[in-house]
Amino acid sequence: MRRADPQLLQAFAADGEVASGSLTSPLVESLVTSMISSGDAQRHLQALRSALRRRAVLLANAINGEQPGEMGPIVSACTAGYFLWVDLRGLDAAALRDRCVESHGVTFLPGSRCALGGAAVAPSHGRVCFAFLEEEELVQAGRRMGRAIAEACHDR
Repeated sequence: MRRADPQLLQAFAADGEVASGSLTSPLVESLVTSMISSGDAQRHLQALRSALRRRAVLLANAINGEQPGEMGPIVSACTAGYFLWVDLRGLDAAALRDRCVESHGVTFLPGSRCALGGAAVAPSHGRVCFAFLEEEELVQAGRRMGRAIAEACHDR
């Protein structure tokens, strides 16, 4: 079992925030301070932003790539965040979601569940997340969703 330096433990224990019971962690605070001071936090943030931008473009391109030429793009990549809004071209988002799950093994959130105003807002829009899947899985999911949308538009 490893033990910390007694002087270091004494310094942490004497910290005013710890003594006051504020439940913050001097160790975490010192690590974050070090990351900010060294520039590591900024470099990490830039890498995350770049990765998320790339993922947004990959997903938007995958969905749009399955649309017939006359339909044009139905989603644009965003410059920040974790989600894209997909224009479902007048399709009912809830019904399309069911079709996507059953026939294509992919899902999304109907816009009415993500917008203020509930069902009256964004009933033919969907929200998709690009933050969690690996890039290859994200592209495959986008293609499946894009095909489901194209098929549903063709069928109506």
